[in-house]
Amino acid sequence: MAQTKSFKRFKIADIGIDSLDDNIMLHAASYLKGKELLNFALTCRRFGSKSSGRNNADGLSLFEGAAQQILDARKEDEKDALPRYLGESLFEHCNQLDLLRSPLSFDQLIGERLEYSTPSDKSCVTMKGYCESGTNIAICSNHVMRAGKHYATFTDGKNDAIISVGIIRPIKGWDKKGLREFSPFYSTHRADLHAERTDRWGESNVDCCMHFHTSLDCSCLDWETERPPSTHHWSGTEWFNAGDRISLLLDLNAGTLAVYKNGQRLGVMKDNLAGEYCWMTYMRTQSSSYKDISPSVSIKRGPVPAT
Repeated sequence: MAQTKSFKRFKIADIGIDSLDDNIMLHAASYLKGKELLNFALTCRRFGSKSSGRNNADGLSLFEGAAQQILDARKEDEKDALPRYLGESLFEHCNQLDLLRSPLSFDQLIGERLEYSTPSDKSCVTMKGYCESGTNIAICSNHVMRAGKHYATFTDGKNDAIISVGIIRPIKGWDKKGLREFSPFYSTHRADLHAERTDRWGESNVDCCMHFHTSLDCSCLDWETERPPSTHHWSGTEWFNAGDRISLLLDLNAGTLAVYKNGQRLGVMKDNLAGEYCWMTYMRTQSSSYKDISPSVSIKRGPVPAT
């Protein structure tokens, strides 16, 4: 006959979170992200107050100390790419670190025909049919590059459209303006774009820089002036076909933007770059004969190549 075992049931007393040791809370906080840390700090005075907690000697609250520990543990390339701004909170700095480690996404779609290829995936955008009104663009607005080196790969799903890729200054809320078309190179919005300038844009007068597939030229623009875009042919350029991967390496230490084709470096497209930038793609169908075509572009962050 099989024997049965008897188990005693123990009653576990409820433990208030405020009674937990600071070391336990710091360890738990190390698993949180920047915004999560801030939300947690707001739940209890003990966590967010500078007048309590083991980090008071440093002038930090308990969770500010946790944020500082996360930032101190960054890799060297992350420290290089994400220096802390004067006046930037530790929580915001941690949030930017989270974004630096996360997949790239097109957070702003500007234009009447642009949409996500799959609603749950913001790394790929599609332009539906012929866009009579002109150009549509997608910007990685939440992924702001402020320093260091950054590498992104764009894959062109079809070659039946004018699809170009590059960098643009951080601009916010332009997807909420209800614009039928938008191009950072048109004079229509230049004054409004320049009005968004901040000290974080630095001293470079390059506010937008694009690699145009159709002409193989590099086009740049300074929003402060009325001059037309500066366009030049750069050494090493090659044609790109449908399915080719075009990658860009933004090196803000050297102030350069280099181009790669299917992983092979072609050359430096632009120099004298400084300040904050975001990745972007520029899409426009070539004529009304392409009204049934839905060109797409995807973006992916990658490790910085050695050469």
